[in-house]
Amino acid sequence: MAFFTPAVITQGYSYVCGSENPCGLHIVPSYDLEANLVRADMVLPPDPALLPLASWPSHVHPGIVISLVDEVVGSLALLKAGYRAVVTANINLSMHAPVPWGRHLRLQGRLTAQEGRKLFTSCRLLEVSNGALLVSGRMLFVILSEEKASAMPGNITPEGASPQDSAP
Repeated sequence: MAFFTPAVITQGYSYVCGSENPCGLHIVPSYDLEANLVRADMVLPPDPALLPLASWPSHVHPGIVISLVDEVVGSLALLKAGYRAVVTANINLSMHAPVPWGRHLRLQGRLTAQEGRKLFTSCRLLEVSNGALLVSGRMLFVILSEEKASAMPGNITPEGASPQDSAP
């Protein structure tokens, strides 16, 4: 598999992937667009400043987990949509075990189907050291019509960018 990371995904102030957000998690996802896959390895730091984001002192709040999944798997939908505006329509996650701070985790996502403007995806969050399945789920993303997309403020797409711009 040929995984790559387009620079546009990690630019900006996004809480999950944005490199310019001083309070962000700075997750760097990698993509294999031919296989419809995204993966992101991470260690969520047990930083005392992040304790308000904990559900217990040693575990990540499920809302943060939902943000991780939404942004990382959603970025795969964005790339597969050719940088057209994509919005989250549905997230359905099962929490199999608490997500720990300070451990090596791997989020894996896959585009499972596309029906018109609907992009169906699935994901798994694993603890790498023991292979434990922590979270699994399915998400639905929708490519906005040109009319709705043009009405949205801002644009993460650099002029002329395509998903292959950063491919090796």
